[in-house]
Amino acid sequence: MKKNRLLVILFLFAGISSVSLTAQSSRQKGRKVDSKPAIESIESAAKPAQQEAESEFDIFFSSILKNAFVIFRQDYHLVDEDEGYIKMTEGKDYWGRSYSLGARIGDSEFIFAGDALRPWIKDGLAKSSRFVPALSQSAVRSLEGLEFEPVEFDPDGATEIREKRLYTASGSEEPGLSVVGMLGRTNGYSVWAVPERPLIDGDDSGSIQLIFEPMALNVIDGKSLYDCNYEGKEEALGGFYLVPVKSRPGAVDFCIVGMMQKIGGLWKIVTVADGTEMKSSAALAPSGDTLALIMDGMESGMEEFINEIGL
Repeated sequence: MKKNRLLVILFLFAGISSVSLTAQSSRQKGRKVDSKPAIESIESAAKPAQQEAESEFDIFFSSILKNAFVIFRQDYHLVDEDEGYIKMTEGKDYWGRSYSLGARIGDSEFIFAGDALRPWIKDGLAKSSRFVPALSQSAVRSLEGLEFEPVEFDPDGATEIREKRLYTASGSEEPGLSVVGMLGRTNGYSVWAVPERPLIDGDDSGSIQLIFEPMALNVIDGKSLYDCNYEGKEEALGGFYLVPVKSRPGAVDFCIVGMMQKIGGLWKIVTVADGTEMKSSAALAPSGDTLALIMDGMESGMEEFINEIGL
């Protein structure tokens, strides 16, 4: 491998960690992308949803992003408003349990859908004037992890960044991706998290595959929901729409611009409200295993990666 190509790979990887190397944590006016005359649309690539074998690009992309995504496991019980006692399923310490996708963002926060705050909605829990559902225990696991770890999760402390559909909350012990509200034409990737088998109580340690698809989205001021291609992803936990932003020469910051959520039985992209901007101040160096993977036959994958994100 030529020396200059090696330097490009090392410097690019150093800037493509799941956090920005130079930005400071902030909530300030989000950057805007200039709008271009175009029909409001999402353009998915011709890449199939399920691939027989992962490409070098998919392997590389997954290696630098997988640790940013997490699975929430939310337990809830029912509170008897009349008698004042807590109702749980026989033999368990909760009434219901739900799983949903989230991501680590900023220095110590999570981003997630409203379902994580109200898991009983997925269960179709009927409204009752006597029994009121309430979160009891929260836990998270990484996509590669096998065990869920308890996490402090205060629903009252969650910050709404898109009307009852997108929230952030503290509790992450690791830094994560950036979150930026953008307007206009954007070019990025949809990243879907698909479990090898459905996550259910007693069997929730299965592996999760990340599926990447190039996508373009024209974000319109005041509009928060956009149609997206969900064919073949009925089993997906959800996904995020990421836009790569060149923060400086040789450095790329992957910004969450939206989250895929199932609404009314159809997948939709819920975009981050314009004006939102959260970044991490942490600087992470590439791990030895990942760096070895890049150095070992990944040159063509890097070329594909660079071409894909348009740098």
